[in-house]
Amino acid sequence: MKLPNSADLYQDMIQLANIHKGSAPSTYVHLLLEAHAVLGTARQCLNWRLDTVTQGNVVVAVPGWEASPEENRRLERCYQESCALLGDFYIK
Repeated sequence: MKLPNSADLYQDMIQLANIHKGSAPSTYVHLLLEAHAVLGTARQCLNWRLDTVTQGNVVVAVPGWEASPEENRRLERCYQESCALLGDFYIK
């Protein structure tokens, strides 16, 4: 078994949220917020690791945590989508 990455977890949470969109708006927005928090945390962890590496500090890498540039772009696209979904919810 392998732990899902943040983008995969986000996609699963959004699928679940969409099931509740019409019938339970409070559940929908709660799942949107949780998914957004997952992505935000993943982005902050990635930025922290990149900043630490560029400053020359020693970082012990967690096996399997280092993301490829493609995975980083996917994470950023998911984050932007999450922002848009939350904006749509609160504007309506």
